[in-house]
Amino acid sequence: MEKFRPLPPLAELRRAFDYDPETGFLLRRKTSKSNANLVGKPAGTLTSRGYISVHFCGRLWSAHRIIWYLVTEEDPQNFLIDHIDQCKTNNKFSNLRKANRSQNACNHSRRGWSFDKRLGKYRAYICHNGKHLYLGLFLTAEEARAAYREKAVELRGEFTPQEWK
Repeated sequence: MEKFRPLPPLAELRRAFDYDPETGFLLRRKTSKSNANLVGKPAGTLTSRGYISVHFCGRLWSAHRIIWYLVTEEDPQNFLIDHIDQCKTNNKFSNLRKANRSQNACNHSRRGWSFDKRLGKYRAYICHNGKHLYLGLFLTAEEARAAYREKAVELRGEFTPQEWK
């Protein structure tokens, strides 16, 4: 499992940020005269990977990890914080959940089928617990896609992308 550095102490984060559960934003609190004009404004910037990160105590931190910590009072440590709707900027607490790497990887729209030129049919497959499972051959891409999605829902449960349920 990926190792994450521990988040700053909860008391320090609470002095620096407020969390707005309706918008999912971390809001800046007054910590010095130099940031007085930023009080109440959303904290963070969009990263190249599409997440919001916050500069705090000389380091960059993922906003969704800080939000998880502020709401639950639990540092997620080596767990990932998954965005249920796959929208990396939607940091409403109702859209966040703690997940291990395997669970987080399940919550992605993947293509679990391909066209087999030799057979002239679509082959469906899925990877689960490190094993590739063959789901069969189908005449159309839609049938192969449906077989993949049905098996994904069965195997991955709550970590299946929402639009598939």
